[in-house]
Amino acid sequence: MFYDIIVPSCLPLGAVNLNRDGARHIAMLCVALQHPSIRVEAQPNKQFLVTGGRSDVAASYLERIYKKHALTTPAEIEIEQAIPAYMGLGSRAQMGLGMATIAALVNGRDRTDVEFIASALGLEPTQNINIAASMQGGLLLVDAEQTANQAPLVYQRAELDSDEKSAWGFVLVLPRVAEHPKTFEVDRLAALVHAQGTSTDDSGHIVEKTLYPAVAQDNIETFGHGLMELQRANANALSAMNIDTSASLEEQKIFDIMRNEGAVAWGKSPSGFGLYALTRGARSTIEMRKALRTIFDYDHGDMLATISQNAGIRVIEKKGTLQKRIS
Repeated sequence: MFYDIIVPSCLPLGAVNLNRDGARHIAMLCVALQHPSIRVEAQPNKQFLVTGGRSDVAASYLERIYKKHALTTPAEIEIEQAIPAYMGLGSRAQMGLGMATIAALVNGRDRTDVEFIASALGLEPTQNINIAASMQGGLLLVDAEQTANQAPLVYQRAELDSDEKSAWGFVLVLPRVAEHPKTFEVDRLAALVHAQGTSTDDSGHIVEKTLYPAVAQDNIETFGHGLMELQRANANALSAMNIDTSASLEEQKIFDIMRNEGAVAWGKSPSGFGLYALTRGARSTIEMRKALRTIFDYDHGDMLATISQNAGIRVIEKKGTLQKRIS
């Protein structure tokens, strides 16, 4: 028997000021996405063997996990696909969470034990969104200040419509970029949380009175308006810290097409270079991508349509071994 593990990506949507029990908290709104995902096959083995894209990142996390928990059963791991780096989709953290899941599986530990999964990864508080997206999926409002070695504090969670004709679809534009520091995405989120922490805006009201009620009512237009309002609040907070969030000329052209093709919201991941649009239904995502290809061809990067992943990391047990699969 071997395992097929699928780890969703995690798209941050904004930082939020919340008031809870008379205290102020900073939270992050995020959504777990089905694609791009990390897909890994793994099985117990006599020695470690890690192959495939971003295997160096995977191996570094495995070393931490095995040392922290004194695990004894190595794993053979084949990384079939990985989340692109620097796009603001949690590439490194999601890989770490996938590796922790594998370590739990091959060593007979509980893969739903969040403290086991998270405590060895060295994640920052802003990466609580990655833990929550991996364990629960959906649209999540997560505390961004709590130490990320325990079950994250999730203030709200909802599931977005995933039916093909009426799905809340995301179109992602992922440009090719140069190498950046490995802390690039974390640093950007930390800057946003810090900036939002100095703001006095009522962003919590946007989330609690507009965004989550809109999901409950399946009102994607109202949700889109609220999300754009949250983006503006975050941009103002960053601007006050002398951090420029304005779109480049190329990005603005992409946003214009997204809007013209029916997007209810569009923007850039707060933690990376990835651009996204939110629209209704598979047909709309197809037409939007067709229009975007007029200015963003295959040489510029990747483009895809996806929907929310409402179940977190998926684990499928399969018969046979990695060398001899049974269909």
